[in-house]
Amino acid sequence: MKAEIKSSIALMYDSEDGSTAIIHIKVKSFSFDLDSPRFVASIEHFYINENGDRVIIKDRNSPYHVLEISGLFSHLGNNILASEDFPTEFTSLIESALLLEIQSTTYKGGLCAYGSTPQDWVPS
Repeated sequence: MKAEIKSSIALMYDSEDGSTAIIHIKVKSFSFDLDSPRFVASIEHFYINENGDRVIIKDRNSPYHVLEISGLFSHLGNNILASEDFPTEFTSLIESALLLEIQSTTYKGGLCAYGSTPQDWVPS
């Protein structure tokens, strides 16, 4: 099981030397902090080099307020039924949320992460 998306085209990950690659973004963990109303996603950005090795671009923890996550999951509209395998369905839900967040978060010029467009991202 993995909650991971990737770019469908090579994107620039290093603006100093113009290096490009297929970028992968993976949610390594997703937890709830009982002391505060926050979820924390541990997210890793990486690419696979010519030797097949994983090269980390960035690795960070992103906190999300409970209301943000509730709204996001409501927007996705995918309830997990008692008859379904919870870990598999929850991982799929997190992957869908990651894809939606990457595609809908824009920066300068209306572009997404790494100068991409929403169509440049797909489930891994």
